[in-house]
Amino acid sequence: MAVIKQSINLSATKPVVRYFNLPAIGRGEVVRLFLEEAGIEFVDDRIELKDWPKLKQQFIEDGTNAAGHVPVVVVNGISLTQHLPILRYFSKLLGKYDGS
Repeated sequence: MAVIKQSINLSATKPVVRYFNLPAIGRGEVVRLFLEEAGIEFVDDRIELKDWPKLKQQFIEDGTNAAGHVPVVVVNGISLTQHLPILRYFSKLLGKYDGS
């Protein structure tokens, strides 16, 4: 996993949250709920399962996520992947993360 050493200015652009549109709470939904609760404006881009094979290949080819997984959050052209690192990143950005 690559470590992001560049800070992201959320006032410059809204994060784009891409995840599966599931009838239950999945990993992407947890990210969405966190951003809602934190008051961070974002673009909610839910992916229908039927569209996933085509989008997965597109994510790999355009570098959105080389592993072709969701959830993925894109901010200023930087992709954040996996729900726990995404939550940790935004927690640190908000000054609410006590871990290392």
